[in-house]
Amino acid sequence: MEVTSLTFNIKDVVTIVIGIGSFLGFYYALKSQVEKVKSNVDELEKKQEKDHQAVIQAMKDHKDDSDKKEELVYKRINEIRDEQKDAHGKLEQKIDAMAKDLSTMNTNLSEIAGYIKAKKEG
Repeated sequence: MEVTSLTFNIKDVVTIVIGIGSFLGFYYALKSQVEKVKSNVDELEKKQEKDHQAVIQAMKDHKDDSDKKEELVYKRINEIRDEQKDAHGKLEQKIDAMAKDLSTMNTNLSEIAGYIKAKKEG
């Protein structure tokens, strides 16, 4: 079979046209599916970015909340520390007053003992 003797029948032309049509149909169907997949991937990336931002925001909110609670705890600790200082100051004053009263009582007891001793001897 020589190249010059090749002839195409209508059947051959129809087969070639149907083949080209089938190939083009396959190509456009594949292209459509690729675009759908690309669109789905883009949507997933957007959702992932949204979720990522939501997680970051939740972490910031949690940190802010923790910082506020920590600040309240330290504030309360300082208040208790100040209350304890005041209570210690008052307690020291009472102890000093009791020591002074005890000293006065000792002095008075010594005077009474001396008076009683003098009465016995005298």
